[in-house]
Parts: sequence; structure tokens; C-alpha cells
Amino acid sequence: MHGTRRGARVPHARGRWVDEAVVVCSKGPNTLVTSRKPGDLDAFCSKTVDAFQKGVRGTAP
Repeated sequence: MHGTRRGARVPHARGRWVDEAVVVCSKGPNTLVTSRKPGDLDAFCSKTVDAFQKGVRGTAP
């Protein structure tokens, strides 16, 4: 995406771009864990492990 600001195309896909290291969404039937960039990998991995643990315990939606 040369020449566009970060997240500029996300609304076209009915998404919402958030300037945070990690975003966890559990509004649907599954839990989505996503991050902005490779520098956020440590935070992403931590939140992903948390989401899996909640799913194993049966507390995730």
C-alpha cells in the first residue's frame, strides 16, 4: 500500500483500524487476536496464549 496512510483501506472491508499493539475481539463465534506490526510480536504472543487458555477453560465465547 504505497502512498496510503496506515489503516486507510480497512474501513473498505468494514473493519476498524485501532492504533494499539494488540486488539482482541471476541464478538463473533471465534476470538480474533491481531496486531499492527512485527514490533508488537511479544504482546501479540502473550494475548494469543491468554485467548487459547480461556478457550481451553471454556470461558471464551
